[in-house]
Amino acid sequence: MAYNSQSDGIVRQLQASLRFIADDHTRQATATFVRAWDDIAPELLATLDEIAADGVKPTRLQLVRSRRLVNTLALIEDRLAGAVDKSAKAAIDQLHLIVNQAGHTTDRLITSMLPPGESVAAWTRVDGRQVDAIVSRTADRITKLSYPLSDEATAAMKRELVRGMLIGSNPRETARRMVGRTEGVFNGGLSRALTIARTEQLDAQRAAAKMAEDANADVLEDWVWTANLGSRTCPSCWAQHGTHYPLEVSGPDDHQNGRCTRVPGTKSWKDLGFDIEEPPSILPNSEERFAALPVEDQRTVLGPGRFEAWKRGDFPMDQWSVRRENPGWRDSYVPARVPTV
Repeated sequence: MAYNSQSDGIVRQLQASLRFIADDHTRQATATFVRAWDDIAPELLATLDEIAADGVKPTRLQLVRSRRLVNTLALIEDRLAGAVDKSAKAAIDQLHLIVNQAGHTTDRLITSMLPPGESVAAWTRVDGRQVDAIVSRTADRITKLSYPLSDEATAAMKRELVRGMLIGSNPRETARRMVGRTEGVFNGGLSRALTIARTEQLDAQRAAAKMAEDANADVLEDWVWTANLGSRTCPSCWAQHGTHYPLEVSGPDDHQNGRCTRVPGTKSWKDLGFDIEEPPSILPNSEERFAALPVEDQRTVLGPGRFEAWKRGDFPMDQWSVRRENPGWRDSYVPARVPTV
C-alpha cells in the first residue's frame, strides 16, 4: 500500500467535503427548528399564563383537562413532526451526491497508490441500480429512525410541563421557566435528527466506497480504517486508525457521528507485476502521533481517568476500543471504559 502525499490530500478533501455537507444540513435543519419554535413559543407562553392567571398552583386534573393546553400540545406535535420531516428529507436529498462522490474518490485514491501512469475508473462502470439501492436503503433508514422523534419529544415536553407547573412555587414565574425548559426538549429532537442524518449519510458513503473497492478488487489487498488524528477524535477511533480489514468487510463501524474513513489498500507493486521500487506508506502511525501530542490534548482525547491509566502503562492504545452491540442499528466500536486498578 503506497499511501502517499497525494493519497493523503484526497482523503483530506473527502473529509472536508463530508464536513461541508453535514454543516450545510445542520444549518438547514437548525433554521427549520428555529422557525417551528418561533411559531410555538408565543402560544405556549399564553397558554401557561392563562392557566396561572389566578396565581394559584394548578392541580394535575386542571392541567390534564385544560382544553387550551391540549390544543397547544397538539400544535407543538404538529410543528415538531414537520420540522423532523423536513430535516430528514433534506438529508435524503444529499444522498446521491454523497454516494457518487465516494465512488469517484475511491477510484482517485486507488490511482494515487498505483505506479505512475496507471489508473482506474471502475466507478463509471458501476450499475446505476446499485447506487440507487444504497440511496434507497439509507433513505428508508433515515425516515424510519426519524419518524418516532416527534412523538417521543412531545411526550417528554408534556411530562416536563405538567411536572414543572405542579412543583413551581410561583405559577407565573414557573410558566416562563417552563417555556425555556420546553424549548430545550424541543431542540433535543433537532440534535437526534442531526445525529441520525449524519450517521446514516456516512454509512452510505462507506457502502459506496466498498462497492467501488469491489469493482477494483483485482488491484486491492484490503482496506484500512483511517481517522482524523486530532484532539476531537475519540480514543476508539485513535485505536482503530491504521487497522486492516478484508475487502468483504463493511465499515468502518465507528460510533454515531463518527468521522472515520475506509481507505483502499492496494496490493504491492511487485504483486501487481511492476518491477519498480515501491515507496513506503506515509499513513500516520496513531501511537506515534498520539505520543507527540501536547499533554493537554492527550488528556482531552482520553479524559482524566483513561489518561492516568495510559500514563501508568495500564491502558495501552490497543485496549481503547471495544465493540458494542446496538439492536436496531448496527454494532459499533466505542471507547473502552477506564480499567480498574
